[in-house]
Amino acid sequence: MYPTYLSKYNQLVNDGSPLSITQTVNVAGGNIIMQATVSVTDEITTTNNQIIFLTSHHYDDDYFCTVGSYNQQSFNLSNLGQEQTYENIIPIDQGWDMESMKVIVLVQSMQNKHILQASSSNISLDNLLVINTNLNSISNDDDLDGLLNPGESATLNLSIENNSILLDANNVNVTLNSEFIEIETEDFFIDDLMEIGETIDFNAQIQISDQIELGNAILNVLVNADYTDTYNDDYLYELNFPLNLNINLNQVNWPIEFE
Repeated sequence: MYPTYLSKYNQLVNDGSPLSITQTVNVAGGNIIMQATVSVTDEITTTNNQIIFLTSHHYDDDYFCTVGSYNQQSFNLSNLGQEQTYENIIPIDQGWDMESMKVIVLVQSMQNKHILQASSSNISLDNLLVINTNLNSISNDDDLDGLLNPGESATLNLSIENNSILLDANNVNVTLNSEFIEIETEDFFIDDLMEIGETIDFNAQIQISDQIELGNAILNVLVNADYTDTYNDDYLYELNFPLNLNINLNQVNWPIEFE
């Protein structure tokens, strides 16, 4: 497809645009706030014009990217000198990799499908609280092999870390739950204040049902915290981290694999 797109690009690259777009993208709580100030720099003659907000995610080097969200609004400016700020707000999806995302704003005529102007921007993560949890190891299981078998009890050695750029987390709590795994202590108070870059280790005692199916069992790690963002606004952070626990019949040195 590259030659096709290249030829179309060469047809358009020297065309002038009747619009100028200045874009700002901020994070507030669990939302991405997109704002685009559009100025008319030349008379617009097309009709049924729309301003479109997209979020794109890097997919791979071959496919390049995919669209995560789409919003379309009526765009009524047409005379030289007119200016207006348009806004779009979308909730942040837990599965998004924010570092690989971009926000794209474009004005397009639905009359002839021509794009009058477009703008692309990264998303600043300065105002985003980023907390991660990890399962570091399994210990004290009944046969001391670090493998989880049906009917066993064990200790999960977990950690929680504040990977934010500018934000501290306050009153951090963790709740664990799973359908087939009993947890001795379901709620953990982690700390009054988790500073930027801080990591805290904690342990959970679990009992695995002898009726559990073999394979991956989901352990839900729900993190709650309070925080104040860079605009001095207060928010509640709540995010679930599903961890896969592999339940199997394996023992140390069994099964034996032969090459």
